[in-house]
Amino acid sequence: MSVIRQPANADPYGDPAVEAGKELGAFISAVQQLFGREQARNAANYWLEALERVDFRRGGYPYFRQVTIEAARHLASDITGIRFIDLN
Repeated sequence: MSVIRQPANADPYGDPAVEAGKELGAFISAVQQLFGREQARNAANYWLEALERVDFRRGGYPYFRQVTIEAARHLASDITGIRFIDLN
């Protein structure tokens, strides 16, 4: 058995681009299964818009689940016609 060691200064969360891709992919897949291709396309756009609003100057990278929650809130507003309160 071999052990793979990461350098002491390695990011424990992995590559932010890879993590963002995983989160976005899972979100799109779930929306497509539940609501179809058109809503999945909308969901992807909402996710990217939410990511653009993240302030990267604060250091680190965002908790991508929060980006997904914001995109899901926007998508839910579109689907239901109900406007949700922005808590940010």
